[in-house]
Amino acid sequence: LVFLPVFIKPRVLCSVFKAVVWVVFLNAWFLIPFLEASKLDINVLYNTPGNITSHSLNLWQLLAFTPEASGNSKMLIKGIATEMPLYLGWAVIMCGAVAVLGFLKGYTEEKSKLKGLGIFSLVVGCGAAWMTTCLFPWNFVGNIPKIGRIMNTVQFPWRYLGVAGCLLLLAGMIALLLWDNADKKQKISVLLIGISIFTVLSLCQSM
Repeated sequence: LVFLPVFIKPRVLCSVFKAVVWVVFLNAWFLIPFLEASKLDINVLYNTPGNITSHSLNLWQLLAFTPEASGNSKMLIKGIATEMPLYLGWAVIMCGAVAVLGFLKGYTEEKSKLKGLGIFSLVVGCGAAWMTTCLFPWNFVGNIPKIGRIMNTVQFPWRYLGVAGCLLLLAGMIALLLWDNADKKQKISVLLIGISIFTVLSLCQSM
């Protein structure tokens, strides 16, 4: 969507078509049984929960630094103790902060397309992170005809964590790539790597 003029070209579309064929071929082990199962009377779009706010995240869960590596997904009213690890991770949160700082600085015109992709990733990533929490109006969204039913099929709002994590990471890396000050760029990179290693070691130890 961001690079639509570049995308709609015969050479690019041909490459995308080849990629789609390869993806379908490499995932046939899953897709074929999935299509077989889709014929069963499961009705995923009709058996959706009416209110999924109860399974959303507390804001402090999202910002957790070293949570436990295992647990169950519990309802919001039961608290967050011994719950499964549902958090962005501080390396990803820092990537979002780097993106905000970087894009506020402004960059030269020749980097505007990459900057546009970064800002798009940052905005959608923050939106996805918001959707995982109890601060998002799931009650209101769930009552919107047709749209609410589709939105509620996710069942657990924390499933948007993957989307938020990937997009905030992408936004942070683009901002870091466009950062003018090489010294600051190096320091931020070392800090991000350090936090990532600490988080992974903590998670592995807990596991």
